[in-house]
Amino acid sequence: MDVALGYFSDDVNDGSNYDLTKPPSSGIEYLKRVQMEATQYPDVVTFDNSRPEDNIEVSQERDSTQIDSDTYLNPSQTDQLKLAADFACLRQTLNRYKSSEKKSNTYKLPPQNEKLWCLFCLGRSFYKDFYGCEPTEVQTENFEIDTGHAPLLSIISKLNQPLAVTVLQYHLKWFQLNGFTAEQGRWFFGLLLCIDKPTPSDVVSVLRELVRECLTYRKSAAVSIDDVELVNQLNLFPVIVSKYFGQTDLTLKS
Repeated sequence: MDVALGYFSDDVNDGSNYDLTKPPSSGIEYLKRVQMEATQYPDVVTFDNSRPEDNIEVSQERDSTQIDSDTYLNPSQTDQLKLAADFACLRQTLNRYKSSEKKSNTYKLPPQNEKLWCLFCLGRSFYKDFYGCEPTEVQTENFEIDTGHAPLLSIISKLNQPLAVTVLQYHLKWFQLNGFTAEQGRWFFGLLLCIDKPTPSDVVSVLRELVRECLTYRKSAAVSIDDVELVNQLNLFPVIVSKYFGQTDLTLKS
């Protein structure tokens, strides 16, 4: 498999190739920016070096989800374990950031409101496409919403788990009705970082729904197998949910 969202190279701290005034152009660039941002903060918690698969909380909830048979699109089991390990490392980065005294207070987050979060995450154009109208002046007065925001550490560190799950459900609704975008993929990844283990059963249900949607969309006519970036993003979330959150019946076959 080609490099997927969640993999890091040795030059992640080199920001010379990126214009930081523009939104990241890919999942890889987003994750590198997150690591660059994280290097500004001290290590203030103990790093958990255990492999994620050694300490997973396996939910007893099971359903009739069928893992797709297109195994030629699936990452190898070795790559899947690396993806899960990278995800566990980023969760530790998030914990360190939350404990840092240098946390940024730049961003004002919306209240628990679907339309405001749509503006905040994905911007005015997506909002107009999805809701069929311009946002109101009241909705836009407190937020920079023309292009939306990438889920940087300085943003997702402000989310507690209940709010993160609520926003994840908003994104699932937009995904189901409007298709998948790279911007949403970055938000799915950032929101999953906010979810702890052991994971409540109602949250596990949301995670499993995300996997179902990813696998269904990957099979759809909207996805070309030549679109490596998109296929890799759609593969990432089943891997995280199965390997890290313990939903082993959702493991991608390879």
